[in-house]
Amino acid sequence: MKSFWTYFVTGAFVVLLLGVGVRSALGEKSETANAADAKATAVPNNKGVVEDLARSLNEKEKALQDKELRLADLESRLKTQEDRIKSRVEELRILTDMQKKNSEELSVRRQDIEARMIKTFETMNPKKAAEVLSVMDDALAVDVLMAMKSKKVATIMDKMDSNKAMLLQTKIAERKPASK
Repeated sequence: MKSFWTYFVTGAFVVLLLGVGVRSALGEKSETANAADAKATAVPNNKGVVEDLARSLNEKEKALQDKELRLADLESRLKTQEDRIKSRVEELRILTDMQKKNSEELSVRRQDIEARMIKTFETMNPKKAAEVLSVMDDALAVDVLMAMKSKKVATIMDKMDSNKAMLLQTKIAERKPASK
């Protein structure tokens, strides 16, 4: 593809030659015509300059086309990366939503289990409840005891080993805000 400048230089050269030819045909010989004649005779000497300019313009046009191709390639790669990132962000959003839903379901299930466990311990014989709570994980035992009625907790603690009862009572006190 020839560039604008190639056409411009070629067109100017043709106009110059046509102008000299038309004036010659009309028989006008002025200083301008004489100068045009001189340029026309000098054209073979300037042909190399015009060819150099045309070659230079072609080289620059090719370099520009190469840069445009590289730019198009980079834009394509950038678009691909952008699409990948958008896809991963969407995947993370979906996973976050799923995790939140699972967490909420787990919380509801845990509350349900704790409610049934509390009900079970409240209906148990205080001695048996004390035995089970003594071997249970301290954090879970504290959760159960804190949810139970204080009268029932007192009867269970009364039947528990004194060291274990003191440990659980201390942990309950650490969790509970002080009463006014």
